[in-house]
Amino acid sequence: VTDRPVGIGMPFYGREAEFDWVKQSLLRGERVLVLHGPFRTGKTSFLYHLSLHLPSDFSMVYVDLKTDLTESELPSVRRLLSIFSQKLAEESIELPELTPTSDSADMLVDFLVELDARLGGRHVLLALDSVEALMDYEEHEPILWELVDGFRRALHQCQRVYTIWTGRRADKLVGFRPPYFERASLRRLGPLSPNAATGLVIEPVRDVVSYEPPAVRRIIELASGHPYYIQLICHAIYNDVSESSWAVSLRDVENVVGRLLSGYIDEFESIWEDSTTSERVVLTALGTIRGTHGVSTRQEVGNALRRENINVTQDEVTDNLESLVAREVLERLGAMTYRFRVDLMRSWLRHRKSIVEAASALGEEHRTEDLASRTLRNIVIGSVGLCVAVILVAVIWWPRNLWRPQ
Repeated sequence: VTDRPVGIGMPFYGREAEFDWVKQSLLRGERVLVLHGPFRTGKTSFLYHLSLHLPSDFSMVYVDLKTDLTESELPSVRRLLSIFSQKLAEESIELPELTPTSDSADMLVDFLVELDARLGGRHVLLALDSVEALMDYEEHEPILWELVDGFRRALHQCQRVYTIWTGRRADKLVGFRPPYFERASLRRLGPLSPNAATGLVIEPVRDVVSYEPPAVRRIIELASGHPYYIQLICHAIYNDVSESSWAVSLRDVENVVGRLLSGYIDEFESIWEDSTTSERVVLTALGTIRGTHGVSTRQEVGNALRRENINVTQDEVTDNLESLVAREVLERLGAMTYRFRVDLMRSWLRHRKSIVEAASALGEEHRTEDLASRTLRNIVIGSVGLCVAVILVAVIWWPRNLWRPQ
């Protein structure tokens, strides 16, 4: 499955440690759980399957803050409470109409406290997915902090209501003082374990396709263990292998991946489009380096750039590498070593992007900046010259004309 999250009823591989983290956190009475991780690591798929792994007396209500809240109408706390009420009713939990107040956070507190009182012997986990849908837009962010404030205040009074927040930057909700969650169980969702990744390659097609062990290892290596990219590669293999040869070899994997990289991979294209010109130069340099397990050092990146006669300082290289780490394109492994979060992107850059073209674009950008700088300097110099001329004229004219007889 590459075009949507993996839903209930579909095979789901791995994440046993994360399911156990949720279960144990709830049993310890931890009210707030936060799950974060990069784009397409399976956070939504995890939530879809989480209800199957909760303690027996727990119900779960799932809300996607992107599709349920921000895309339907103007987001608001009242809108979220309406969504909660509808979904709680589906779990046979009816809530009374709440009296509107001027403070939306107060309304949320009243709602959650009332919910807690009506649960009896049950517990409920309120799951809020796609936190970045409110974080990424300045006009929506106040709603997010109203929600956090309301939950933070209410859960101190609750015994049976719990919440889990997920998103790319959901960890930003946790802090040492209000309005952040001061006490939360935090977990990052990363690659699959080797066993789970192997199962994801083999099990969905066990009855029709067999993989040679080197082929399995290569798929997992290219995908860096990330489920979306494992499925992307396996889907391409399944569509490509002939019916007379359902045994997939390492050569088959390399051939299929070569054709896959010649097409459009939306996340890689988006990363490229969102990158600055100097980041693109560094990305293409990383694509040319064939380090062990895709690991490169700052010095190797600088050397690759200098081989192409691209004059950059080591500080400039480091700044761009760190920017790509912050965007979760790269991972920093040590003080000076980096690798792609998904190794397939390194291969994509070698296939699709040219360091020469990236360097040319950087040179053109610098020439444009130099021209703009020179133009601005000339304007400033001209303006200063004009001011001096005006002052000189005034100095000469004023004494001669000030006392002239009328």
